[in-house]
Amino acid sequence: MSVPDRLKRIDWPVGVTVALILLVCLPPAPANGGVVPLCLLCGGQGVADLTLNALLYFPLGLARRYSGISLLRVVMAGFLLSLSVELIQLAIPGRFTSVGDLAANTLGGACGGLLAFDRATWLRPRERIAQGLSW
Repeated sequence: MSVPDRLKRIDWPVGVTVALILLVCLPPAPANGGVVPLCLLCGGQGVADLTLNALLYFPLGLARRYSGISLLRVVMAGFLLSLSVELIQLAIPGRFTSVGDLAANTLGGACGGLLAFDRATWLRPRERIAQGLSW
């Protein structure tokens, strides 16, 4: 069996984006971490944390969508990468895991994927896409 051409090519924007996410999220932090399982906006800087997490995953959504992946797969990729990072952070000193981080990361990837539609899609979307965009 031969490897499909799609798997042979290196999608460097996605690789760079994933590497950047891992470099930001996985080093140990000086503060004591913990598990906050149901926290959506944690602490006094919850909104800023949510925004930064979404912005961190935004380029992943753009890169995945431009590489020809469907929007659903873009969202799933953001969710699965975020879930993996959050689970790994359980074992890293000073890091904490929260549902808010998982939601913000997934939302950031989804927003990046949505923005990556081409100009024709934004100006004259098909009916199904128009309904989703109007939502």
